[in-house]
Amino acid sequence: MIDYMSLDASKHQWHFLYLLLPFIGGIYIADNRNFADSWPIFIILFSIAILLSLWLKNSRQIFILMLFFCLGYTIKFQQKKEINAFRKITFTEMQTGIYFIQSVQQKNTTIKCYGVFIFKKNNQTKFLPLIAYFENKNKILLDNYYSIQCKPRLIKNATYLGAFNQERFEQQKGYTHIAFIKQSIKLPIKPLKISFLEKSLRDFKKYLHDIYISSLNPDAASLSRALVLAERDGIDERLRSYFQATGSMHILAVSGMHIGLLILVLLRVFSMFSFWLQRRYAIAMILVLAWYYAFLTGFSASVVRSVFMFSILSLSHITGKNQDNLTALFFSAFCLLLYDPNFLFDIGFQLSYCAMFGITLYFEPILNFVEFPISWLQKIWQGTALSLAATISTFPLCLYYFHLYPNYAIFANICLTSIASIVLIQSMSFPILSFIPYLAAIGSFLFEKSIELMLTIMHFFTELPGSMARGFNVSFGWVISFWIFIYLWFYTPLKIHRSWLKAAFIGLLVCMIHFKQTEFYKNQVYFFRKEKILVYKIGSHAFLFGAAPKQKHHYLTDNIRNIYNCQIKYFEIEMGQSHFKSHNISIEFKRTRNLYIQVKAKNQAEKIHVY
Repeated sequence: MIDYMSLDASKHQWHFLYLLLPFIGGIYIADNRNFADSWPIFIILFSIAILLSLWLKNSRQIFILMLFFCLGYTIKFQQKKEINAFRKITFTEMQTGIYFIQSVQQKNTTIKCYGVFIFKKNNQTKFLPLIAYFENKNKILLDNYYSIQCKPRLIKNATYLGAFNQERFEQQKGYTHIAFIKQSIKLPIKPLKISFLEKSLRDFKKYLHDIYISSLNPDAASLSRALVLAERDGIDERLRSYFQATGSMHILAVSGMHIGLLILVLLRVFSMFSFWLQRRYAIAMILVLAWYYAFLTGFSASVVRSVFMFSILSLSHITGKNQDNLTALFFSAFCLLLYDPNFLFDIGFQLSYCAMFGITLYFEPILNFVEFPISWLQKIWQGTALSLAATISTFPLCLYYFHLYPNYAIFANICLTSIASIVLIQSMSFPILSFIPYLAAIGSFLFEKSIELMLTIMHFFTELPGSMARGFNVSFGWVISFWIFIYLWFYTPLKIHRSWLKAAFIGLLVCMIHFKQTEFYKNQVYFFRKEKILVYKIGSHAFLFGAAPKQKHHYLTDNIRNIYNCQIKYFEIEMGQSHFKSHNISIEFKRTRNLYIQVKAKNQAEKIHVY
């Protein structure tokens, strides 16, 4: 057995990371600083100076790093400049124009559309990327022009604790305004002609959608559409809670695991025809099918990353130039960020790359730590080692973003890895089996039973006591420190003694527990103007007072529960005058047409934080 603590990291190639880091730094600075318009001119002149300085051999490497920094800054600055121009467009009254629909998402009571609003202002034709909500009674057709009347407004975030950053999320897609269309929409005034290939692909995707809906029960149909077509509108809160509590959201979201399994199945199929089909042609056909699958899923960042990285590795094998996995990973990240620098701020993109990074670095050391003589135990250990390697890298980010962690994630994933692979293969092969009557019935039965088994396992771990650990509030500096010490733990330089590493790692865990306990015992009062909610948090309890029913604020209550790990009690303020008293605080409410709140606190630390 190999001593994994003494492994050397020299076999991994880090050269491209040295170029990727300044490139990411340029994107980050351009996104977070409001530079003057003269800065692009400075960057251009600075880049020219760097190019001229490349002739100096002694400082060439430094100037190359600076050049990549300027490249990242420039592409992000130009993108941000365009978004800022759209944000300056304001509407004081209803505006009539033409709306070109590019994407449609079906909601419970509304239809959410992404498109371009074309209107006239000051005798000039203007274009505005717009998110429009239509009533469900309207029949919206993709790639069509509609005449609408609306009053677009800027997208603004909710003010409650831990609120989703909707403004930034939509800006990453290029959208800054939103509008609610109350009028009934008639037939489109002008359809857009699309190519035969694009129409065929859309029709095929709709065909798959209809097969899943008509042939499977609701749970199986919803999961199939999410796994194959990246359509997650059928995933209700019950299913979502199962995936969240077991740490298996990566199964639900189309990601690298799906691409890897798809490629593995295709390799097995093409290996049967190895006598007639050369390996290079088989790999080329697999690449075409993988990119086609990426198209079906809407070219999500995680799928494109996986397909692109596999393409690089496959092409290197075909040409005989084998590349290190880390080099392919960093190069694919650079290409994706060059295409759209907003990927850098996408949580799914970050978690996906962290998981791949962890698997590349830590899978073999963890696998070599234990070796079982029984083959089936060794295969189980391989899946466990893979989950552990991915968890090590994504664990700190999960705490940073979501403030919670599923305690049984590792054990749940050991049980779910095999069944999830079977479910994914069944989802992909079910449309083919639907052409054969008897096989379609058998395939439908087995598929639904597999889904039931997977949900039963998830339900078991969800109902266990302490399934979710909540209340983690860590800084990004803590995340970076965790990554550094974990890397040193596996690839320890000879100059660093292991006892120091263990002490530092224990110190990180102590800091995490300290942050959690500090927030747990902190008493605070929050008032959210937009939602008209007053929150009094004392120890392990949080009292919420609002004028609307509790159901309308379930996002706020869930976030407070996750951030502070406390029990929630909600009080709906009725018409008239009422009050709430505690040992340190007195709150008086007066509700007529408006809501008036007066808070008197004995402890100065319990001052009101207004959002």
